[in-house]
Amino acid sequence: MRTLLVILTLSSQLIWAALEFESKLVEVHTAADAQKATIDFKFSNIGEEPVFISHIDPDCDCLTIQAAGGTTLPDKRIRYRPGESGTIRSTFKIGNNKGQIDQKVLVWLTGDPKDKPSIQLHARIHVPEVITMTPRSLKWDLDSKPLRQSIEVVMHHRQAIHVTETNSTNANFQLELEPIENGKRYLIWVTPKSTERPGIAVIEVNTDSPVKNQKTQQVFAMVQRPKAE
Repeated sequence: MRTLLVILTLSSQLIWAALEFESKLVEVHTAADAQKATIDFKFSNIGEEPVFISHIDPDCDCLTIQAAGGTTLPDKRIRYRPGESGTIRSTFKIGNNKGQIDQKVLVWLTGDPKDKPSIQLHARIHVPEVITMTPRSLKWDLDSKPLRQSIEVVMHHRQAIHVTETNSTNANFQLELEPIENGKRYLIWVTPKSTERPGIAVIEVNTDSPVKNQKTQQVFAMVQRPKAE
Protein backbone atom coordinates (compact mmCIF):
# COMPACT_ATOMS: atom_id res chain seq x y z
CA MET A 1 0.00 0.00 0.00
CA ARG A 2 2.84 2.36 0.89
CA THR A 3 4.51 1.60 -2.45
CA LEU A 4 1.29 2.47 -4.28
CA LEU A 5 1.03 5.81 -2.47
CA VAL A 6 4.62 6.66 -3.36
CA ILE A 7 3.98 5.82 -7.02
CA LEU A 8 0.82 7.97 -7.11
CA THR A 9 2.63 10.88 -5.46
CA LEU A 10 5.53 10.68 -7.90
CA SER A 11 3.10 10.47 -10.84
CA SER A 12 1.28 13.59 -9.65
CA GLN A 13 4.57 15.47 -9.26
CA LEU A 14 5.69 14.46 -12.76
CA ILE A 15 2.39 15.66 -14.28
CA TRP A 16 2.68 18.96 -12.40
CA ALA A 17 6.25 19.40 -13.63
CA ALA A 18 5.13 18.90 -17.24
CA LEU A 19 3.27 22.23 -17.19
CA GLU A 20 5.97 24.88 -17.36
CA PHE A 21 4.79 28.45 -16.64
CA GLU A 22 6.66 31.51 -17.82
CA SER A 23 6.08 32.78 -14.29
CA LYS A 24 3.79 31.78 -11.44
CA LEU A 25 3.87 35.35 -10.14
CA VAL A 26 2.63 37.94 -12.62
CA GLU A 27 2.57 41.65 -11.73
CA VAL A 28 0.61 44.31 -13.58
CA HIS A 29 0.43 48.08 -13.11
CA THR A 30 -2.83 49.87 -13.91
CA ALA A 31 -3.96 53.46 -14.25
CA ALA A 32 -5.45 54.98 -11.10
CA ASP A 33 -8.93 55.08 -12.66
CA ALA A 34 -8.82 51.60 -14.22
CA GLN A 35 -11.91 49.45 -13.65
CA LYS A 36 -10.21 46.09 -14.19
CA ALA A 37 -6.82 44.46 -14.62
CA THR A 38 -5.96 41.48 -16.81
CA ILE A 39 -3.27 39.03 -15.74
CA ASP A 40 -2.10 36.29 -18.12
CA PHE A 41 -0.30 33.16 -16.95
CA LYS A 42 1.30 31.51 -19.99
CA PHE A 43 2.48 27.90 -19.95
CA SER A 44 3.46 24.92 -22.09
CA ASN A 45 3.28 21.16 -21.68
CA ILE A 46 6.94 20.17 -21.86
CA GLY A 47 6.26 16.54 -20.92
CA GLU A 48 5.69 13.47 -23.05
CA GLU A 49 2.10 12.82 -21.94
CA PRO A 50 -1.10 14.89 -22.11
CA VAL A 51 -1.95 16.99 -19.05
CA PHE A 52 -5.57 17.55 -18.00
CA ILE A 53 -6.75 20.61 -16.06
CA SER A 54 -9.89 19.57 -14.19
CA HIS A 55 -10.83 23.02 -12.87
CA ILE A 56 -9.47 26.44 -11.95
CA ASP A 57 -10.67 28.53 -9.02
CA PRO A 58 -9.85 32.08 -7.90
CA ASP A 59 -9.62 32.82 -4.18
CA CYS A 60 -11.89 35.86 -4.56
CA ASP A 61 -15.21 36.66 -6.25
CA CYS A 62 -13.48 39.73 -7.72
CA LEU A 63 -11.58 37.45 -10.13
CA THR A 64 -12.92 35.78 -13.26
CA ILE A 65 -10.90 33.05 -14.93
CA GLN A 66 -10.63 31.87 -18.54
CA ALA A 67 -8.32 29.20 -19.95
CA ALA A 68 -7.19 29.31 -23.58
CA GLY A 69 -5.42 26.73 -25.71
CA GLY A 70 -5.75 22.97 -25.42
CA THR A 71 -8.95 21.02 -26.05
CA THR A 72 -12.04 21.24 -23.86
CA LEU A 73 -13.45 17.75 -23.36
CA PRO A 74 -17.14 16.84 -22.81
CA ASP A 75 -16.50 16.52 -19.05
CA LYS A 76 -15.18 20.15 -19.01
CA ARG A 77 -11.57 19.13 -18.45
CA ILE A 78 -9.00 20.84 -20.67
CA ARG A 79 -6.38 18.64 -22.31
CA TYR A 80 -2.95 19.93 -23.27
CA ARG A 81 -0.98 17.59 -25.48
CA PRO A 82 2.84 17.44 -25.36
CA GLY A 83 4.24 20.66 -26.82
CA GLU A 84 0.92 22.52 -26.59
CA SER A 85 0.79 25.94 -25.00
CA GLY A 86 -1.99 27.70 -23.15
CA THR A 87 -2.93 30.77 -21.15
CA ILE A 88 -4.86 31.16 -17.92
CA ARG A 89 -6.34 34.65 -18.00
CA SER A 90 -7.38 36.22 -14.72
CA THR A 91 -9.47 39.40 -14.80
CA PHE A 92 -9.57 41.39 -11.57
CA LYS A 93 -12.41 43.83 -10.81
CA ILE A 94 -10.61 46.73 -9.11
CA GLY A 95 -13.55 48.56 -7.53
CA ASN A 96 -12.26 50.76 -4.71
CA ASN A 97 -9.05 48.78 -4.23
CA LYS A 98 -5.75 50.61 -4.44
CA GLY A 99 -2.09 50.04 -3.71
CA GLN A 100 -0.73 46.50 -3.99
CA ILE A 101 -3.38 43.77 -4.27
CA ASP A 102 -2.42 40.08 -4.17
CA GLN A 103 -4.71 37.31 -5.43
CA LYS A 104 -4.30 33.58 -5.95
CA VAL A 105 -5.43 31.35 -8.81
CA LEU A 106 -5.66 27.66 -7.92
CA VAL A 107 -5.30 25.02 -10.64
CA TRP A 108 -6.40 21.42 -10.15
CA LEU A 109 -5.09 18.70 -12.42
CA THR A 110 -6.80 15.34 -12.86
CA GLY A 111 -6.11 13.23 -9.79
CA ASP A 112 -5.53 16.13 -7.37
CA PRO A 113 -7.19 15.92 -3.93
CA LYS A 114 -10.14 18.31 -3.58
CA ASP A 115 -8.31 20.36 -0.98
CA LYS A 116 -4.87 20.39 -2.61
CA PRO A 117 -4.44 21.80 -6.13
CA SER A 118 -1.20 20.99 -7.92
CA ILE A 119 -0.56 24.58 -8.97
CA GLN A 120 -0.91 27.94 -7.24
CA LEU A 121 -0.54 31.08 -9.33
CA HIS A 122 -0.12 34.55 -7.86
CA ALA A 123 -1.51 37.74 -9.41
CA ARG A 124 -0.15 41.03 -8.08
CA ILE A 125 -1.94 44.20 -9.14
CA HIS A 126 -0.56 47.67 -8.49
CA VAL A 127 -3.13 50.48 -8.51
CA PRO A 128 -1.69 53.99 -7.96
CA GLU A 129 -2.94 55.71 -4.81
CA VAL A 130 -4.14 59.19 -5.70
CA ILE A 131 -4.67 60.05 -2.03
CA THR A 132 -2.83 58.65 0.97
CA MET A 133 -3.92 59.02 4.59
CA THR A 134 -1.51 58.33 7.45
CA PRO A 135 -2.10 56.70 9.85
CA ARG A 136 -5.07 54.57 8.88
CA SER A 137 -6.35 54.45 12.47
CA LEU A 138 -6.10 56.56 15.64
CA LYS A 139 -6.36 55.02 19.11
CA TRP A 140 -6.88 56.28 22.65
CA ASP A 141 -6.77 54.11 25.75
CA LEU A 142 -9.84 54.01 27.97
CA ASP A 143 -9.73 56.78 30.61
CA SER A 144 -6.63 58.37 29.05
CA LYS A 145 -6.32 62.09 28.35
CA PRO A 146 -8.43 62.99 25.29
CA LEU A 147 -5.51 64.53 23.43
CA ARG A 148 -6.02 65.45 19.80
CA GLN A 149 -4.25 63.40 17.13
CA SER A 150 -3.75 64.08 13.44
CA ILE A 151 -4.20 62.27 10.14
CA GLU A 152 -2.03 63.49 7.26
CA VAL A 153 -3.76 63.62 3.88
CA VAL A 154 -1.44 63.84 0.86
CA MET A 155 -2.54 64.18 -2.78
CA HIS A 156 -0.49 62.34 -5.42
CA HIS A 157 -1.90 63.70 -8.66
CA ARG A 158 -0.80 66.03 -11.42
CA GLN A 159 -3.63 68.40 -10.52
CA ALA A 160 -4.73 69.74 -7.15
CA ILE A 161 -7.22 67.69 -5.13
CA HIS A 162 -9.15 69.43 -2.38
CA VAL A 163 -10.78 68.05 0.73
CA THR A 164 -14.40 69.13 0.46
CA GLU A 165 -15.90 67.58 3.58
CA THR A 166 -15.03 65.46 6.62
CA ASN A 167 -17.51 63.39 8.63
CA SER A 168 -17.43 61.13 11.67
CA THR A 169 -19.92 58.33 12.31
CA ASN A 170 -19.55 58.88 16.06
CA ALA A 171 -20.32 62.28 17.59
CA ASN A 172 -17.77 61.64 20.34
CA PHE A 173 -14.97 62.35 17.87
CA GLN A 174 -14.59 65.98 16.82
CA LEU A 175 -12.85 66.83 13.54
CA GLU A 176 -10.86 69.88 12.46
CA LEU A 177 -9.43 70.32 8.94
CA GLU A 178 -6.13 72.19 8.59
CA PRO A 179 -4.86 72.92 5.06
CA ILE A 180 -1.05 72.75 4.96
CA GLU A 181 -0.68 73.17 1.19
CA ASN A 182 -4.09 73.68 -0.37
CA GLY A 183 -4.86 71.00 -2.93
CA LYS A 184 -1.77 68.99 -1.95
CA ARG A 185 -1.55 68.33 1.79
CA TYR A 186 -3.90 68.54 4.77
CA LEU A 187 -4.06 67.57 8.43
CA ILE A 188 -7.27 66.29 9.97
CA TRP A 189 -7.21 66.73 13.75
CA VAL A 190 -9.34 64.28 15.71
CA THR A 191 -10.23 64.84 19.37
CA PRO A 192 -12.46 62.60 21.49
CA LYS A 193 -14.85 64.50 23.76
CA SER A 194 -14.45 61.69 26.28
CA THR A 195 -12.47 58.49 26.76
CA GLU A 196 -14.68 57.17 29.56
CA ARG A 197 -16.18 54.41 27.43
CA PRO A 198 -15.03 52.37 24.42
CA GLY A 199 -16.16 53.52 21.00
CA ILE A 200 -15.21 53.55 17.34
CA ALA A 201 -15.79 55.94 14.46
CA VAL A 202 -15.32 55.86 10.72
CA ILE A 203 -13.73 59.12 9.60
CA GLU A 204 -14.89 59.82 6.05
CA VAL A 205 -12.98 62.31 3.90
CA ASN A 206 -14.63 63.53 0.70
CA THR A 207 -12.58 65.17 -2.06
CA ASP A 208 -12.93 66.54 -5.58
CA SER A 209 -10.56 63.90 -6.97
CA PRO A 210 -11.00 63.33 -10.72
CA VAL A 211 -10.46 59.62 -10.04
CA LYS A 212 -14.01 58.68 -9.08
CA ASN A 213 -13.27 55.45 -7.24
CA GLN A 214 -10.82 57.28 -4.95
CA LYS A 215 -12.85 60.43 -4.23
CA THR A 216 -13.85 59.25 -0.76
CA GLN A 217 -11.36 57.92 1.78
CA GLN A 218 -11.93 56.33 5.18
CA VAL A 219 -9.86 55.86 8.32
CA PHE A 220 -10.79 54.85 11.86
CA ALA A 221 -10.71 56.39 15.33
CA MET A 222 -11.32 54.39 18.48
CA VAL A 223 -11.27 54.46 22.26
CA GLN A 224 -10.25 51.04 23.52
CA ARG A 225 -9.29 49.18 26.63
CA PRO A 226 -5.50 49.01 27.09
CA LYS A 227 -3.99 45.72 25.96
CA ALA A 228 -2.81 43.51 28.80
CA GLU A 229 0.98 43.24 28.94
